[in-house]
Amino acid sequence: MNKYEVIYYKNSKIKLVKMTYRNFMMYTSNWIYNRNINEDRVNNIYEHIKKNDSIAWTLEAFEDVTSNSIKIINGQHRGDAIKKFLREYDEYMDCNREILLWIYEIQDEEKQEDEIIELFTIVNSSIQLNEYELPCKRKIELVKDILINPILKSGIKYDPKTNTAHQPYIHIKEFKLIFDMILTENKELTNKEIINNLIKINNIISCLCNQNSMQKLYGNYKFLTEKRLKIITLCNNIKFYLNIKDSNYNKDVWINYIKNPELLI
Repeated sequence: MNKYEVIYYKNSKIKLVKMTYRNFMMYTSNWIYNRNINEDRVNNIYEHIKKNDSIAWTLEAFEDVTSNSIKIINGQHRGDAIKKFLREYDEYMDCNREILLWIYEIQDEEKQEDEIIELFTIVNSSIQLNEYELPCKRKIELVKDILINPILKSGIKYDPKTNTAHQPYIHIKEFKLIFDMILTENKELTNKEIINNLIKINNIISCLCNQNSMQKLYGNYKFLTEKRLKIITLCNNIKFYLNIKDSNYNKDVWINYIKNPELLI
């Protein structure tokens, strides 16, 4: 089965293709270093898609020849709205709507990161982005570092088709946002220092995940429910504690101590 139909070649590396909505959902994903998804924007586009099919949606992506993957670099909100439409209205899988996609061919994403960053910047030049929304080599290296770290990698989910993960896991796209926030306030920290301090914070919170410290972890007025006990048990199993959401040390709290982990408790 063909993923798409080529309707125009600009040159040997750039082509305009036509894809059905369902093929788009099956064969593409958002580039992980894209901007963070704004759900309000997705829902607004989704409402337009529901009402009519008169808009010729056009997106941009690169196709990695080595991995045979297609990743969206411009139009991820439109893409997510299309996928939401299919989930809600195409249970019989007979939707024949189509979109247009400009595809830039590359040989290997890993070896051509600089080229992809430049491409992303150019195709998104009409959008006002601050420097922390733009992909850069440093963020890419941070994401790579955490995915291979022997202590932290057990708590990271990496599914290109989704944006979030159930606690205590953290989706890598959520961690990219955390890195954006860390770098905004702590430019002076090196990547190695950031990873090492994450490990320290993870260990500090782990020391509260026992019967004697639960009250401090969750607070005096929060009941230790069966759900919370299951989350703590899972944390102890995977040795990852950075996303205990309703605790006193959730990621919105500990991120403020990334420079001085020892001050967290």
